[in-house]
Amino acid sequence: MVLRNYILALVSLVVISCSCLVAKNCKDKQSCLNNKSCKCYCSRVCHFRKKEADDKPVFVENDPLGYGCYCKQWDLDNVNRCTKA
Repeated sequence: MVLRNYILALVSLVVISCSCLVAKNCKDKQSCLNNKSCKCYCSRVCHFRKKEADDKPVFVENDPLGYGCYCKQWDLDNVNRCTKA
């Protein structure tokens, strides 16, 4: 019984730890421009990715596409290349 509770607690701890390590998409202007650990939208790969050293994030308030944070101005300017025709 004690061993089962110990294993259950250990598994729970591992699951919680792993979920904290996953980078989230940038949700607001502050995190987009300043938080290096959140993800921004990249039009080269057509999905969110971790920020790179040469990125200059751009935030779009009330973005109709819902991305909000783009990795560079180029990604914002070329976001249409990712939409399906």
